[in-house]
Amino acid sequence: LTKVSFVSPMLGCAVGDSGAIIKTTDGGERWTHKPSGTLAPLNDVQFFSSLLGWSCGRNAILRTIDGGENWTRTTFSDTTVINGICFKSVTHGWAVGYEYNHYFTLFRGIVYRTTDGGNNWSKQRVDSTRTFSRVKFFNEQVGWILPGFFTTDGGENWLRSTTLDNAIAIQFISQLTGYVLYNNGSLAKTTDGGASWTLSPAGAS
Repeated sequence: LTKVSFVSPMLGCAVGDSGAIIKTTDGGERWTHKPSGTLAPLNDVQFFSSLLGWSCGRNAILRTIDGGENWTRTTFSDTTVINGICFKSVTHGWAVGYEYNHYFTLFRGIVYRTTDGGNNWSKQRVDSTRTFSRVKFFNEQVGWILPGFFTTDGGENWLRSTTLDNAIAIQFISQLTGYVLYNNGSLAKTTDGGASWTLSPAGAS
């Protein structure tokens, strides 16, 4: 399994390899498999309510409107991999990952945005040869891509942030205060919305 999302203490869903989707309604005591319609690995899952949720993986974004019982799929090219997904309302969401050529010699980070709940997705412009792993938005305007980019206009423009290089997770607890975790175990904190960051070395108390 690669990711789990709980919308209440009892209701949760997890995704993983071979298109696996499992659901619990009793806080994880028991899990049941649900059909995803794909055998490709699923990399992320997010539920916005007890009924509405999304997942993503190789060349597809999935959506459920019945609590994960059934999933519909939006398909992308075979050379597209979607690693992360983030919705801030029932309509506005973003998905990130990468695309590659058939020779596996050229990789390019990609960002998709939807304004209709995932019925349609449009590609946003971002100039990067990185493979994006995660996307996180604080609201419908301010968001971050890992590694390396942030936006203050809903993704119309993505700006480089060297602070986010080598970051594997990001979390904001308010509009100003947030944390970034790096692949070496160190942590950085901001109290001004990401304008500046203070680094704490790995293992620091």
